[in-house]
Amino acid sequence: MIEPADNACFRGTGYHAVRHRPGASPLLFGRFLMSLGAFVSLEDISDALPPYREEIVRVEMDQPLQKAYEEMETDIKKAFREHRGTRRLPASP
Repeated sequence: MIEPADNACFRGTGYHAVRHRPGASPLLFGRFLMSLGAFVSLEDISDALPPYREEIVRVEMDQPLQKAYEEMETDIKKAFREHRGTRRLPASP
């Protein structure tokens, strides 16, 4: 039991109930599961992977999304102008 005088954040009787919930202990992994696991790095399987190819596919924005991006760009530019020389911009309200 926590005495009210010892608890500056709570005004009440000081009663604190502990609820035990079902779950698994992290010790289960080391004791029972570690020996059954297979730990593989990308280097171990890279020979079996297909060749990596990256492509850029341009997609036109629809009108509402383009408008939102333009408004965001305007707001960011305005904030940088208003707070020139500072390292941080204030959080938005």
